[in-house]
Amino acid sequence: MLQSYLDQTLSFFGLAPLIISQDSFNEFLVRFDCHVKNGSEPSKYSEIISEQIKSIQENYDSIFITSDYDDRSIPESIAIHFVEGFIAHDKNWWYCSTEQLIEDIETAEQNEKIIAHVLIINSPGGESYGLEKVNERLRSLDKPIIVVVKKIMASAGIYIGSAGDKVYCSNKFDVVGSIGTMISYWDSKKALEQYGYRLIEVYASKSTHKNKLSNDVSEGKTEEFIKRFLDPVQEEFEKTILLSRPLTKNAPEESNLFSGEIFYAQEALKYGLIDGIKSLEEIFQEAHNLGKEYQTRINISIT
Repeated sequence: MLQSYLDQTLSFFGLAPLIISQDSFNEFLVRFDCHVKNGSEPSKYSEIISEQIKSIQENYDSIFITSDYDDRSIPESIAIHFVEGFIAHDKNWWYCSTEQLIEDIETAEQNEKIIAHVLIINSPGGESYGLEKVNERLRSLDKPIIVVVKKIMASAGIYIGSAGDKVYCSNKFDVVGSIGTMISYWDSKKALEQYGYRLIEVYASKSTHKNKLSNDVSEGKTEEFIKRFLDPVQEEFEKTILLSRPLTKNAPEESNLFSGEIFYAQEALKYGLIDGIKSLEEIFQEAHNLGKEYQTRINISIT
């Protein structure tokens, strides 16, 4: 299983656009290196999340929280979802998966016992693939959804989190932002050459553009790749943020909000990225109230 973990983790860092903060990416590499040297696998994502849900539920008596999204025997509840750490698209057991997140959201949306969603985000970002679809689906939900920032909601994290009906930080030193796009990958040629390896590549006569982009990037010729592959992702990212958080259009140019800057909660509030700073208790109470209002509207329309 360890080799599978290494192979799939390395696959994130080909020439695919990433929406991740640099500092957090460096932290990811340190942890990755630790796993490699120790020959150990990371904890299962589901196990980490189940412990967090258990600790949150212990704080509430009258409000029920659930991650059993398809259980019809539960009392009237708020579905709790987590986006924790590095964000991947495909389902796996060591990272948050947007594919799994959408499946969970859809299941909870169809459960009549669930009246609202709370999405807790603590993520530096990750894969860009499919994020616009995640944001679009979250914005289209019938049931209310509140997003909570816990420590950091950056890059791919804010791409997802901006879709909430309400977005709150839980601490004034939570970090929000980094609306930027990058790639990061390893060129191992020089390291291999030190061990006596020499890379030889031969291409068919018509294969003039086979691997051209990646070779150009390795040689420092990045203009074409940026224009064709990074800029379109960035444009879609900005368009989605403006659609989800319309007040961000008023942010002054010097704020660098759409240039990859990050902010503490108060600045994020000033620039329209969040709606305020609240405790988890206040947020879950608001989610419960919004959920009851949703139920009332549904009942009225049915009758």
